[in-house]
Amino acid sequence: MTSEFDFDYIHLSLPEYNSKPNDSDKSFAELFQPALGDAIKEIIVGNIMNESDAEDAIRYADLVAVGRATLIDPQFGLKIQEGRGNEIIEKISPEQVKKSHLTPGLINIFSDPKMEPHLSGRESIYDLHQKGTLDESVIKNGTGASYNLDNFKK
Repeated sequence: MTSEFDFDYIHLSLPEYNSKPNDSDKSFAELFQPALGDAIKEIIVGNIMNESDAEDAIRYADLVAVGRATLIDPQFGLKIQEGRGNEIIEKISPEQVKKSHLTPGLINIFSDPKMEPHLSGRESIYDLHQKGTLDESVIKNGTGASYNLDNFKK
């Protein structure tokens, strides 16, 4: 199937990087590998929050993406590269919000108690949430994780 298209990579965004279908003992990343072949790289992301997670995740794919952990600690990758993985900050806090230079929009989304996926430690920033300030054209049903894709179909 991949011979019909010119892919450089496939990016799997999962709730957990090692997620498995209910009927399999292999992860989604492992199941995709045979169909991709050697020329197409596979990237995974999903709840990689520390050095141990990153080391385990690279066993499943060619590249590992780190989202939420980098929002909490922008030096995530640098700390691992320099052998300081034990210094990675894994929980958001009011102090870390300032150090991470999060935008007001990100602060508002991540400080919403109903938002999924959430940042570890988010209860410490609930008081930063400004209810009713998010644009309904971007986010549907308050600050849930379901995006309103109807606007992109126009």
